[in-house]
Amino acid sequence: MKQSEVFSWRLSPKLRHSLEQEASARGTTLSDLLRHIAEAWLSSRDQGEGAKISEVQQRLYEAAAPFLGSLDGGDPHRAEEASERLRAKLLARRKIQDAA
Repeated sequence: MKQSEVFSWRLSPKLRHSLEQEASARGTTLSDLLRHIAEAWLSSRDQGEGAKISEVQQRLYEAAAPFLGSLDGGDPHRAEEASERLRAKLLARRKIQDAA
């Protein structure tokens, strides 16, 4: 069996501290945590783009799928006329307040 090799790189003090805390919380060494992170990243990358959707995202998509494209906004010109409609509502409100 080939002996493992030493690899080093620079980390910010904040990142190093966070990694050390995580390793401690998991009851493992920093070296083992970094090895696990690297292996997990390589494994997920090798599975391709389709495997990147998390289970939660997949469940949300499946729940929403029947409704996608089925909403009717009513007035197709609503966005174009939004400024004028808002201005008219504010003007009407101001007239009501001035009359009171």
